[in-house]
Amino acid sequence: MPDKPNVFPAAGTDRWWSPALLLSLLLSMMPLAAAAGVEACGTEPPAVVELPEPAFRGAPLEEVIAARRTVRYYSPEPLGLQDLSQILWSAQGITDPDRGMRAAPSAGGTYPVDLYVQPNNVFGLECGVYRYEPVGHRLVLYRAGRFRDAIHEAALGQRWVYTAGAVILFVATPARVAEKYDEASALKSTLLEAGHISQNIYLQATSLGLGVGAIGGFSAEAMGRLLGLGEGQKVVYLNLVGNRR
Repeated sequence: MPDKPNVFPAAGTDRWWSPALLLSLLLSMMPLAAAAGVEACGTEPPAVVELPEPAFRGAPLEEVIAARRTVRYYSPEPLGLQDLSQILWSAQGITDPDRGMRAAPSAGGTYPVDLYVQPNNVFGLECGVYRYEPVGHRLVLYRAGRFRDAIHEAALGQRWVYTAGAVILFVATPARVAEKYDEASALKSTLLEAGHISQNIYLQATSLGLGVGAIGGFSAEAMGRLLGLGEGQKVVYLNLVGNRR
């Protein structure tokens, strides 16, 4: 057997795992644990939130495009769960159930971007970080705990990250693209998809009369630690939504 320092054999295979990879795998198997320094929820948050059905009629597209603006100031009025449902469906919802296609385009249908929601001020959804599951159109509890302060800090203290009704975190896994195409184009395709999703969020929020803002200034490392992301995953974008002030 070859000498491989600081690696461990994977049972039943000829592969070797590094300590870093093992740690990332362990973290991914413990998604509900709160991050260090994050206050526990006062009550047990729901493990699954079945989102209301989205509506399929709204303001004319041309009017929405003309009205689209970035909003930085939000009111203390809670964001409704129906509105959050509509925004998530427009971002990544299933629009062709037979083929599993989603609202935003993706390179080869690889869908390397996952959406996570931190509900700062959402009616009926108070604590935890949730992962949006397009199939089934629901939110699944990913990490319990009060993450509002920690995410605000990781976003370099930008106050609108704290005052928005919800923070939508874009988690990228470029390897999904690389498996079908190549590593050279994987990151580019992933970031392009994040842009497509964000534009859908902008237009849908504008159609609903809500405020919306994109954030690129944050510590990806701090965000990754808060979410306990695995190797090859990274937070690449934040979108804020909430009622306008």
